[in-house]
Amino acid sequence: MLTAYNEKQERVLARNALRDALYFCPICHEQLILKQGNKNIAHFAHGRQCAHHSSGETLLHYKLKLLLFHILSNYYNDVQLEPYLSGIQQIPDIVVGDNAIEVQLSPLPVQQMRKRTEGLQCAGYRVTWLTTLPKYRQGIYHLNQLQQSCIDPVHCVMYGIHPINYRLYRLNNMMSLTARHFHADCEPIAYEQLLADDARSCVGMTTVRKLATARIIQYVIQCRRKKSVHDPVLSLIYQMKLTEAQVIQLTGFIFPEQIHVHTHPVLWQLKVFAALRYQHDPYHALAHCIKLRQFATRTYSSRAIIEQLVERYRKIIKL
Repeated sequence: MLTAYNEKQERVLARNALRDALYFCPICHEQLILKQGNKNIAHFAHGRQCAHHSSGETLLHYKLKLLLFHILSNYYNDVQLEPYLSGIQQIPDIVVGDNAIEVQLSPLPVQQMRKRTEGLQCAGYRVTWLTTLPKYRQGIYHLNQLQQSCIDPVHCVMYGIHPINYRLYRLNNMMSLTARHFHADCEPIAYEQLLADDARSCVGMTTVRKLATARIIQYVIQCRRKKSVHDPVLSLIYQMKLTEAQVIQLTGFIFPEQIHVHTHPVLWQLKVFAALRYQHDPYHALAHCIKLRQFATRTYSSRAIIEQLVERYRKIIKL
């Protein structure tokens, strides 16, 4: 923690704290340990685990919170660093007016992120999540679970921070290709533009795309390398006696709803095609094989997403 309360219930920055004074956690009220030194950023630490406050914040996390606080303070009058919101018993990283900014750099279950978002939203705040910029290789972004959780799925936008130079980037028009691979347009934005930056003006993908033939073939080859008769992709191909050309023709469609889906489009589309061919319920078939993403900012009806995917796929292959 970068802030704590003194015995007069005044909020104090760790860098301004006195070594012989007492400081307390605003949530659990336990006495905190002041850590100051030449190498580390001054901060407060719990002597034991606090049930209401995350522990183990990294040096980079402290640096980014302070950087955000100082930059935004030059542009806004009501910037608060780690304010305690007693009504919801939460301490967001930064609050500016009715905006709350959460910096999340280390893995955290999406359920906890969602709980924090819901608490802040109930208190009237618009929540923005910042995380590290994903790796970029051969034209594709590789997102881990945390980075995926920070996506705004409605507008297909994510904010990422470079871990070395601390520059802030916005990934626009995010399109899910596979479980971890995404296409996106990346542009740098200034920290002071973050609150003025309206992701709602960004329109997510509205048209249907298709994986490149080489990517579809590569995925099937990867399935063959497993050398398992239980591989679902190979089982479906053999069961329906499909050629490689037919697999390429029938699968690999990227619908707007794919942003919600971990499951590879070749696999789930083969499942739906098999159900339609054999006159089974395609919704039931897809519901049993598909894995959906969860996001920190929003929850969705899995049934609605699956039904929309089935309907879109049915129309595109005209079945």
